Amino acid sequence: ITLLLSRHFIGPMVELAEKALRVARGDLSIKSTLTSTDRQDELGQLTTSFNEMLSNVSQREVERLRQIELGAQEVSAANQQLQIMNEELSDTLNQLQKTQMQMIQSEKMAALGNLVAGMAHEINTPVGIGVTASSYLVQNTEEFLLLYKNGNLTRENLQNYIDDTRESAEIILSNLKRASNLTRSLKQVSADQSNEHKRIFNVKSYIDEIILSLQPKLKKTKHRIITYCDETLTIDALPGPFSQIITNLIM
Repeated sequence: ITLLLSRHFIGPMVELAEKALRVARGDLSIKSTLTSTDRQDELGQLTTSFNEMLSNVSQREVERLRQIELGAQEVSAANQQLQIMNEELSDTLNQLQKTQMQMIQSEKMAALGNLVAGMAHEINTPVGIGVTASSYLVQNTEEFLLLYKNGNLTRENLQNYIDDTRESAEIILSNLKRASNLTRSLKQVSADQSNEHKRIFNVKSYIDEIILSLQPKLKKTKHRIITYCDETLTIDALPGPFSQIITNLIM
């Protein structure tokens, strides 16, 4: 009777327990050979349920790994795009410095040369922060992929990677926006001061750009500038002299 019980009940239960332990350790390739077709009792039903559960877990694991790989590819592509944008901003900064060397050759452009120098320093700060955050994101992604390829990835690793990626992306985006605004403002003001061409421009928006270009000097003071102007007011005039007048009045 003991041998019969061992062969009929205890043996299959021990086998099922061993397979469950292997699943708990991460081995999803196993499968119990005993099914409800072989046995019409509770043990056969339990084995069938075990196989179905293992199949569902395996499918979810495959889908999770696929999503992780897709996410890693998207992050890698985003990192490459950010690197290109950082290089473009660095090229813009170099171009501004070259423009400065050309403009300071005449007394008329001396003030503009100082403006470009101050703005170049302002632009370099967010660009530097963006490059640092982007480099950290690339390194973090490589470490994440290494864990994934080695099979050592845990839920904690995934959550940490998601949190770091979100934080780095927010830092990069905010600094790139600031660098873009500074570059656009400096480009418009410097172009108007060097060109003697009339054009139609919005007064309020142009004054805001002039004030933004003066931030390297204004931030050293305790003054706060507020512009009261009709949002729809436009004029057809020379923007260069207009910018010089506003600049001289503020300074």
